[in-house]
Amino acid sequence: MAILEKVLAAPRVGVQPWFVKRVLELSRCVGRVSVAGRGFGTGFLIAPRIVLTCYHVLPDVETANGSSFDLDYQRDEDGTFHRVTTVKLNPEMCFLADRALDFAVVGLEAELNDRAVIPLSGNSNTIPGERVTLFHHPQGGPLQLSLQEGAIVAVYQDVLHHDANTQPGSAGAPLLDQNLRLIGIHHASVPRTSEGPGPERSQAHGMFVANEAIRATAILAMLGERKPELFADLNVARQPKSSRSPVRPATGQSEPPSIAAPETAEANASPVRDSVFISYARADQGKRKWRERLRTFLSPFGAEFDVWDDSRIETGAEWKTEIDIALKRARVAVLLVGPSFLASEFIASNELPPLLKAAAAEGVIVLPLITNHCSYERTELGKYQAFNDPKKPLEALEGPEQNRWLQRFAERIDDAFHQIGER
Repeated sequence: MAILEKVLAAPRVGVQPWFVKRVLELSRCVGRVSVAGRGFGTGFLIAPRIVLTCYHVLPDVETANGSSFDLDYQRDEDGTFHRVTTVKLNPEMCFLADRALDFAVVGLEAELNDRAVIPLSGNSNTIPGERVTLFHHPQGGPLQLSLQEGAIVAVYQDVLHHDANTQPGSAGAPLLDQNLRLIGIHHASVPRTSEGPGPERSQAHGMFVANEAIRATAILAMLGERKPELFADLNVARQPKSSRSPVRPATGQSEPPSIAAPETAEANASPVRDSVFISYARADQGKRKWRERLRTFLSPFGAEFDVWDDSRIETGAEWKTEIDIALKRARVAVLLVGPSFLASEFIASNELPPLLKAAAAEGVIVLPLITNHCSYERTELGKYQAFNDPKKPLEALEGPEQNRWLQRFAERIDDAFHQIGER
């Protein structure tokens, strides 16, 4: 039997509180697929009565008829097992399996309306270097959460290569981006071959170059073509049809491995701009902690958009890559301007150029807030209207007045974010 999984990366952990809350919600919709007489895989709810997993886990109706979906199979803090909810699969209600893309969609006997679902997403903006999260049942054991322990290493038309650790039983696991949106389902590892596209990876991985996930966009397009009624029920936006090359079957069948060529620049669009990026200099913060106070005033809008600054970078992370990804996702750029901000070579060379270019080409809104006395109006940035009077920076105001300006600025950021969204 072919070896389908491989440990490829050292774990990296460290997440924000909102992330943990969402993880706990989503963990209730990921379960173990128990295949009678054959072993286990992983699956997850994409609708209250529909599970998505791999073709090589559930290749046909007969196999699905003898299988079940085990939810809440996990250990509690005292080491005992949580109460498991087992639901029989019902392929008569719904079944679609595709060997080339290695996915299977199957119905359940019961509708699970009390649980979250992981909707199929049309997001095609995954980029190399982005961290990923995996919910899976390695070796058919209790649910394991690999929280941003791996990253995307290559993007192809129908598949993603990642280096999150997996084992047998992980196939069918949802692969989520840094905002916990579905980007693919893990299905196998990628063997090292002498030909065909693939990322250059360390020889330390031996026969394997990466782990591989089928892209959610490819599954979405296939559902639209072969199961339009299900496609409509899932209430997802139809994606443009694309020519698809078959990917390597995950069970060692006779077909030769085949991976789609890397996407063109047109197909691999820029990431969705769905966040607020805060650029600042630590030396300007002092005891007044402008960045932290602004985030407090932005917290009521937390459900509407993500706020990013470099405090989100965890210890040991590739900080330059993290910043580059965040810059590509910025819809609104907040500049907390003081003398150290204007003097920062890093900000001038790495943060401002892509933000100002995006402002000119894509309509990203740049919002400067003058926090400390500086010569803002005499710089190139001076052409961008500051939110407050540069001659009366925040540090020149009393505490309550500072808070009033920060509140108004947070509301301006919210208005700007939705202003772009309505264009």
